[in-house]
Amino acid sequence: MAPPHPLTSAEKLNDLLAQRDFWGLKTPPSLAAPYLAHLIASRPVAELLVIFRLLPLTQATRVFKYLAPSAQKQLLGQLAPEQLPTMLNYMALTTRRASSSA
Repeated sequence: MAPPHPLTSAEKLNDLLAQRDFWGLKTPPSLAAPYLAHLIASRPVAELLVIFRLLPLTQATRVFKYLAPSAQKQLLGQLAPEQLPTMLNYMALTTRRASSSA
């Protein structure tokens, strides 16, 4: 099996979604978190949830910080109960690390 292509552009994201290539979506994106947040925020809610759930935890928390409050609210309302504490705890940990190193 060929390795999945990294997610590097909006065009690649659209291709992966159109092909329902979830393995390709699960590859850690090589896009900066603010850009990735911009790309996925404009997606329908169902696609937004799929993409977000497939991101590695570290990338998902970075992307979440850059989403508009309305998109954050949609995600928080749709995450599985066991996903929410993990993500929020990780966000709190990284926030503490960032503030203690400043």
